[in-house]
Amino acid sequence: MKQKDAFLCFQKLEIKKRNSFLEYIFGGCEMNLAIAVDFTLSNGKPEERDSLHCSNLKNNQYYQALSSVGDIL
Repeated sequence: MKQKDAFLCFQKLEIKKRNSFLEYIFGGCEMNLAIAVDFTLSNGKPEERDSLHCSNLKNNQYYQALSSVGDIL
């Protein structure tokens, strides 16, 4: 089968710049952070050291993850 030459013709072409995340922030965009945590007992009791809801914030995995993300935002 012989391949035919093809071309593409545009009637109208627009090229628009997409702003980066930092351009929005430096331009004055403000953000809010809302967090919801499921405190059901399926993740362990808050008194237990290896629970996701451990009340000792140094060992709490939720706190560590949210602090890391929250500090950046």
